[in-house]
Amino acid sequence: AYQRLASAYIAAARYRDAVDLLAVASDKFPDNADLLARRARALCEWALQGETPDASMNPRPKAATSQKDARKEALRAAELAGKKSPDLVIVNLALGYAYTLDERDRPKAVSAFVRASTIAPDDPEGYFGVGYTYRLMKQYQQAIPQLKKALELRPDYYEAHRELAYCYHSEGDTDHAIGEYNTATGYQGETNNSGEMAGNHLALSALYTEKGQQVGGSDGEAIKQAGKGHESDAREYDPTLKAALKILTASGVSYRMTAYLPSDVRGLINDRTVSVPGGFKIPFPKKRP
Repeated sequence: AYQRLASAYIAAARYRDAVDLLAVASDKFPDNADLLARRARALCEWALQGETPDASMNPRPKAATSQKDARKEALRAAELAGKKSPDLVIVNLALGYAYTLDERDRPKAVSAFVRASTIAPDDPEGYFGVGYTYRLMKQYQQAIPQLKKALELRPDYYEAHRELAYCYHSEGDTDHAIGEYNTATGYQGETNNSGEMAGNHLALSALYTEKGQQVGGSDGEAIKQAGKGHESDAREYDPTLKAALKILTASGVSYRMTAYLPSDVRGLINDRTVSVPGGFKIPFPKKRP
């Protein structure tokens, strides 16, 4: 019951409520590594929200974890779960995500995700975790095959398509990036982050503009028109495009887009409200029931 309700809170962007619920559950069942791992995952989600307003509404228990301490507490909970049940897949996944929060710990994250995929080779999330971490480390050639493996096991894996799009975009592989972003935009229900979906469309706008300039002529103009359509789609999700650019900056692709964005949008990339100094604000995958 705790797990289901916490998952519902996370799906509704009520990260603090999920953290508090799982803290109560972990206190009630201190030897339950599954609950500890889920709490670590919820803390990771909450930590990555930064200053984004939280939709949580439940009253907080005494001595509840603060958002600024979520990263530290996520690592503590994950490592405690690892000591109790080191061979559980969910524990190794929790360790992997907790280790991604600090750039210095990302090699440990790769090891934890590899262990998860070794324990459960038919579970795509371990391979996703390896690919996600390599993408954070800007090791795109290592990331791509892991993300492809995740998609072999779950073709409708939105987050893997999103991460693969970021990899191809960062590598300058325009056609493959377009393909993955287009696939990702087909899964609107898989993310509760409107800025993220706007970012997918804005990236497509820039990529189509770039491709249109390369093709030239009437065909090129038609391609650029498709780009304008995606810019309009992006503004439907995020009228100012600030949230979209924040995510694309965090994902390391905004610098490749600068020359292919309208001037009013281009200026936002250097806007202090768009910059992301602390790292990557990328939501984690939803768990399948």
